[in-house]
Amino acid sequence: MYLYHNRPDFMLICMSSDILSALGSTLFPVFLSHSEHNSEVNSPVEDVQSLSEDDSLIFIKSPEHPVTSKGSSLTSHPGRKFVMDFLRVIIVDSLSLPVTTKQAPVIDMLLEAAPSHSSHVQQCEFQTEVLSSLMEHLLAADVLLGEQAALPIATGGSYSYITPNVFYFTSCLVDKLWQGN
Repeated sequence: MYLYHNRPDFMLICMSSDILSALGSTLFPVFLSHSEHNSEVNSPVEDVQSLSEDDSLIFIKSPEHPVTSKGSSLTSHPGRKFVMDFLRVIIVDSLSLPVTTKQAPVIDMLLEAAPSHSSHVQQCEFQTEVLSSLMEHLLAADVLLGEQAALPIATGGSYSYITPNVFYFTSCLVDKLWQGN
């Protein structure tokens, strides 16, 4: 967050699809099948690297597993809140920037940032959490008040871009509802 708020060039890097995908992917737990779990692997990096394309992942839901302790299919790590807050900050800052034809809007990139091993339930939960967090923030900031809104303007941004971007966000929300996500 320090780099994001103090380095304008880092802010733009954080709005790239690679960074958004990596941040979003940290919220999706990976469970290994029993044969892979019993193998002697020294680190989590080696554990993930040992998976081949033919290996299938098994998503285990058990009451004693920390991921499902709160009824969530996403991770329950304490860092989850910070990642979600950071993603929300990135999206809110992108609302004051113009939409370019070179790159998809930040909200679109983030909503599609689910890793390949994730289930449909996990993707829906992730998208719901992102959209509801953003909705609550925009309502609290009175985003459509223009310059009186409690919304930050990113470097290179303008209040004139906020309204069309909020309406685009609304259309994304309606699309996800229509798709049943």
